[in-house]
Amino acid sequence: MVNNNKKIYKFFKKHSGIKQRIEFFDVDFEKSWYLIFFKKPFQFSLVIVSETLQSVFGSLSPLILGLSLSQLNYQYLLLYVVVYFVLEIINRISLYYFATAFSSIQGSLLNACYTYFLTVDPIYHSTKSTGTIQSKIEATGRQLSFTIDILLFSLIDIVVGYFTVVVALGAFSNQLALIGIGSFLAISLASFYGHVVITKVFMPFWIIYRDKIRAIATENLFQNSFIRASFSTTEQISKTIKYEKIGFEARSIMVLSRSILTFVTRLLITGSVVWMVIVMIELISQNKIDSTLAIALLLTYMAGTRQITRVGQTVANFSEGVEDMNDLWDYIRTFGKQTYPVIDKDVYEK
Repeated sequence: MVNNNKKIYKFFKKHSGIKQRIEFFDVDFEKSWYLIFFKKPFQFSLVIVSETLQSVFGSLSPLILGLSLSQLNYQYLLLYVVVYFVLEIINRISLYYFATAFSSIQGSLLNACYTYFLTVDPIYHSTKSTGTIQSKIEATGRQLSFTIDILLFSLIDIVVGYFTVVVALGAFSNQLALIGIGSFLAISLASFYGHVVITKVFMPFWIIYRDKIRAIATENLFQNSFIRASFSTTEQISKTIKYEKIGFEARSIMVLSRSILTFVTRLLITGSVVWMVIVMIELISQNKIDSTLAIALLLTYMAGTRQITRVGQTVANFSEGVEDMNDLWDYIRTFGKQTYPVIDKDVYEK
């Protein structure tokens, strides 16, 4: 089994061409962290275009199939199948380039972090915790992945998908479109502002104690013999538990605050769906739309509102990732400096 896995891996490694496309580059911590994405403009632009097209098509799918049924028209069904396969091919190509671009960015960031902490003057390490450094690097590497994933595969899908739904509704009724626009603005603004504020308030406390937990855990491992010899094992365990309780308390309060905000946004969504149904009943009674089309429009709208229910958690995760990235950049900028050459590159530049 292991040999078969190795053969499969070697086959894809040989024929994928990924290794040649992964390129590491320098990261300047004096510049804003989001500028690293501009190192791979083509790859990310391709993903954005692909995900936008996928979102538009996905939002319109219930309406296209509904029109095929209501008008007994096979052309809509054929259109659906053809567009689906074309977009899938484009999406696979874009994800190939995205995988190499993301690996290049993540690898470059980690290399830049480790190089910085290895070359900065040792005196600055004497007053800093190794565990804290590891905590910030690991958290940033993890959050970079989440942040890119959220931005490219969640936020774009939510925003583009919902506005596509609004345009589709407007093609049949301006009143339905206005309901959709009003609902989107109210829900999105409340969710976005609320989650950003919650993250700004509670996230710094979680970061502080998360770093302290990692710092004391690293200290316990590196100084195990000394701790045992000085009979301070109990004190170290108590100290660790203390930091864990405070840290996870801050984290839990943040999660609770987000759940309350999510409850409010779901109430707004439910209200908008009820309002939409009432208006559709009136349009059917006035013979402006038939029941089959109304159901298709309602399913299209509900698909869009289901995306909006993700806005809260998506914005929360995105703002949390941004906070972690900012934290690492600020930490490195104030950590210390390198005053003499350490590696060949430094000697060459000097």
